[in-house]
Amino acid sequence: MSQERWIAQLGRLYKETPSDKGEGSKEYTKQFNRVLSKLQDEFPEDEFVQNTENIELDSVWSEDKRKANRKIRLRCGQLADALGYDLSESELEESRDLTVISIQSEQNQTAEQEVNQEVSIENVMEMVNYTTLGEAKKEELRSIVQDFEDELEKDDPDPSILREFIEKAKGYSVDVSAKLSMLALRHGLVAILGL
Repeated sequence: MSQERWIAQLGRLYKETPSDKGEGSKEYTKQFNRVLSKLQDEFPEDEFVQNTENIELDSVWSEDKRKANRKIRLRCGQLADALGYDLSESELEESRDLTVISIQSEQNQTAEQEVNQEVSIENVMEMVNYTTLGEAKKEELRSIVQDFEDELEKDDPDPSILREFIEKAKGYSVDVSAKLSMLALRHGLVAILGL
């Protein structure tokens, strides 16, 4: 199974595990541990993935079942974020490519609406600070955001360079990437959509 399919499994598990009920805790725990094991095989270089521990079945039986399910959802979200995937955008997508197409389609249809939201570089930097990325990855993402801002503030910003920064940011956080796109659109740079 490819990396994207295991991440899609993680998204399904996140969506299917109820946070307000204790039903199915044992099965969800087994499924999480299986997906975690496969992700650790697929991402041997990712420190966060490698350091994530299995959820012990004994602890599921001894603690509140709702708490166990919330723990599964939390770990799914942390793993997805560490791998650069946003579960709110791609919970059920089969691959990262499909997610990108979905997001671009959404941007094309609603660009005018979303540009009116309050978005600033400060908001984006704050978003970076709240990601579950490690400190080194956060610093890399901050650098990308700063480079994006520098290009955006030029008299004649280059949409292709801005698009590159947006793509790089997407490797860390889909949400940050989307906010950068919104900033560029707010500055009238519709060309970043690649239409």
